[in-house]
Amino acid sequence: MVIPTAQFAYNSYVNRSIGMRTFEVVYDYKPRKPLNLLSMPLHARMSESAETFARRIQNLHVEITKQIQVSNAQYKLQADLHRRHNEFNMEDYVIIQIRSKRFPSETNRKLHAHSVRPFKVLQRVGPNAYVLDLPLDLGISSTFNIKDLVAY
Repeated sequence: MVIPTAQFAYNSYVNRSIGMRTFEVVYDYKPRKPLNLLSMPLHARMSESAETFARRIQNLHVEITKQIQVSNAQYKLQADLHRRHNEFNMEDYVIIQIRSKRFPSETNRKLHAHSVRPFKVLQRVGPNAYVLDLPLDLGISSTFNIKDLVAY
């Protein structure tokens, strides 16, 4: 009995991205709360034609799609402010910032170095991945994401 109530409460809440309730998106009117379930006057009980209702819902969905695109663009703008845009060429040297998950689980991660001496870039795998010239005794993969690399 709690799940339907929680679902109704969630669907009745104004969504930040689209600026309206999910209930309104689906049914094209604000949800009636328990106090609003009193009988409606006769002139408000007239039904609309299905075609008009469908057209209004389609227009509503177009508006919501535009609002979501604007919201996503704002999120992207904020995220891009904090993003590092680095690119490395072959033969460049980089310092590796090693995350603890790179090492085997049985090793003591607390004593591992957080960054390792400069290594040469051997190959660019994609827009954000590089293969480095690592010694075999290091025991980790030689392919790194760009967010783990710092120019030397």
